Amino acid sequence: MSEEKKKFCRHCGSENDSDAVYCTECGKDIEGNKSPASQLATNHHNGRFITLLQNKKILGLIGIVAIALVAFFFLNQFELKGNYVYEESFGTKQEINIKGNKTTELIIHAPMVGDITFEFKLTETDNRDPETNQVIYEIDKDHDVDIEYDMSEAAIREAGMDGELSEMISDYGMNRKETKDRVIITGSYSSDHPAVSEMIDSGLSFYQSENGDLIAGGDTFTKQ
Repeated sequence: MSEEKKKFCRHCGSENDSDAVYCTECGKDIEGNKSPASQLATNHHNGRFITLLQNKKILGLIGIVAIALVAFFFLNQFELKGNYVYEESFGTKQEINIKGNKTTELIIHAPMVGDITFEFKLTETDNRDPETNQVIYEIDKDHDVDIEYDMSEAAIREAGMDGELSEMISDYGMNRKETKDRVIITGSYSSDHPAVSEMIDSGLSFYQSENGDLIAGGDTFTKQ
């Protein structure tokens, strides 16, 4: 009877029976494969890794959606933010500066006379422009409108406007301050005051055109 052939473990070199699958010395697969316990550990690890990847994908997706929603919110809130300019053919230049909190400056640069500045806040309405579908904003009636006239004293005298300005100051309760060559007239008014009610009642509205310019009171202000 021939001697039974033996197997040698490729991990530790120990001699094992010919039909042995796992080494009696080290417990590893004689052919070099992983033991059942090792394979189970690997499968468990892979399962956890796949689950972790899936969780990361889910968390990443949630993060992307959250960022998109936040971005949409801020873009919607600040879509009009920026500086816009409108120049009329006879030289008058109008400038609109809208800040992040919707504080808005409308500055009228009148040739030879000076600047008239209106500062107010905009409020979002439920209306949208039919062509661009942009949100329409109007002057917020819950905030005062500040008005400032920064005029050349020489231009006032030359135009004979001093009497009219004095009457306006008296009627509207404005403040007058004179510098070396300028006259500064200021006032702050609620929406129902005659100084601003006409401007608000005229329905002055603001919304963006398709290329990002500002439509204000029917005029196109170019974004700067």
